[in-house]
Amino acid sequence: LQGSNSAGMAMEQRGNGCCFQGIRLLLGQPPESDGHDEAVNRRRSFRGALYSNLDVVGRPLSRRTPSLPNFGDLAMDEDANFHRMPSPHAANVEIVGQQIVLVLSRALPEAETATSAMVVFKSDNSKHQLLRDADEPRWSIPFSDTGRGNGIHLFHFLVGGTRVLSSEHPVLGSWNVALVSDSLRRYLVSFAQEESDANLASVSTPMRRLMKLQSGTLGKGLVRPRSISHHLAALGMPTMTREEKAANFDRSIVFHKSSRDGLYDPQLRLRLEACELPADWEASQQNSTQSVRLWSGSCSLGKETGPCEDACFAGTSALGVADGVGGMAPYASYGVDAAAYADELMKNAANCLAQVWPPLPVHERVKAAVKQSEEQAMTFGASTMILAAVEGRTLSVANLGDSGFLLLRRGRHRRLEIAERSVEQHHRWNCPYQLTRLPPALAAKFPDLTHDHAGDCDMYNISVRDGDLLILYSDGLKDNLHDSEILHIAECALSPFYSELVGLRDKATRPDHMAKALASAAKERSTDGRARVPFAEYCRQHGYDFQGGKRDDITAVVAWIVREGGGQI
Repeated sequence: LQGSNSAGMAMEQRGNGCCFQGIRLLLGQPPESDGHDEAVNRRRSFRGALYSNLDVVGRPLSRRTPSLPNFGDLAMDEDANFHRMPSPHAANVEIVGQQIVLVLSRALPEAETATSAMVVFKSDNSKHQLLRDADEPRWSIPFSDTGRGNGIHLFHFLVGGTRVLSSEHPVLGSWNVALVSDSLRRYLVSFAQEESDANLASVSTPMRRLMKLQSGTLGKGLVRPRSISHHLAALGMPTMTREEKAANFDRSIVFHKSSRDGLYDPQLRLRLEACELPADWEASQQNSTQSVRLWSGSCSLGKETGPCEDACFAGTSALGVADGVGGMAPYASYGVDAAAYADELMKNAANCLAQVWPPLPVHERVKAAVKQSEEQAMTFGASTMILAAVEGRTLSVANLGDSGFLLLRRGRHRRLEIAERSVEQHHRWNCPYQLTRLPPALAAKFPDLTHDHAGDCDMYNISVRDGDLLILYSDGLKDNLHDSEILHIAECALSPFYSELVGLRDKATRPDHMAKALASAAKERSTDGRARVPFAEYCRQHGYDFQGGKRDDITAVVAWIVREGGGQI
């Protein structure tokens, strides 16, 4: 604004008022009315709360601001539950107070004979008496009754003079740990996290999930940004006026909102960044001997035409994905069926890993499962294959071909990072390693054909931690989503570890919701003729011109790493 006329000064004052409204919201205070209509006030306070890159007069507010595509993803769509941000009055949401809880197993002698239990805090060695429930050996006390403020607190319990830890709270060394954060709990409680009608999780049996998406459900005319971090102007998107932005925030959303039902919004990452864990937390995780398991779910989306040739299974100790090779379709007259072959591989692998094994290391069992799956197959076809299993705190993965995995972990600054990943196996461009079983008549036509076998798998052995996120996928997902996009979606998921840390176990993001979000986002990219996807870049590196997304079957199997005795199942 230039000049000193009264109209310009009035507009500048209203702009500063907008910024002050945002500051009041960040401090947990309801915004004051300035006489304008309610919708305008809500948009103003919303922009202030989400750290907009520019204030209303065009000045940068902070260097630590999300890029504009991220800001667009934070935009409030009042007609969609996923994008429904907490109300500006969310500070007034009533939540149940966080508690310290101790539950003793009835198998312990102290469970029935103990008459009292106390909690002892590490910081000052103070002791507080817990109250016991009438019908079970369960003691509890509200954090508010202990005089503790927001932050990380370490504690243990005394029952009849015996030092014990509770399975209701995460463990740090020889202490229980809890995060007391009223603002984070209020955010989780006030955010409407809808449950999906379709239960995509499978515990111990192999499965194939085909979700038939109706035409148009992924949105038409969405412009795919080249990178999450790029400015919208660099994407060639039409410039919108302030009125257009207020009326249609969806035009700057990275992915269509329907692809992420059941997840939180990107504001979750900003709140978790403020939750600093103790300095020795990482060392404690590395030295822990407590076993972990998988809380898993999956989602498969078939291409528009033809059968879905992906197959998968998801359980509490093992996961798998097989991607049938579509190039075998011309040989259907010989009895070749890539979809049936991939499905049989997954059934064989699931049954094999469910058996009682001799005392073999977990990585040997995984490799043996791939071999037995190949040897026991009766159908004809070709397929890539990846298996993962966990034992103790070790994750072992066997991968053959261009399917793969990502292990995501919150790093030192509470942001998700790729802790480990697989490397694709290719003989040449677009020709991955694959298990192959041909009928004799067809095999005779290719006497010089070289077959890949279970012994050609790449093996990975990884030490995992509570709260890690494991993603297994077929190439249809990785060919259409960049790493930054996968991380962007995963940041909207709350791990069982953090939900348990803050005392709200039921607010953890279900793994089948996460799998559906990833698969739907990849599906959206695959049908976008202007998308710049990883597969197109891979083609250009080998001298091929490829435009738009890659239409393919898409499968995602997602699992949270949770400790035995805690989290969800």
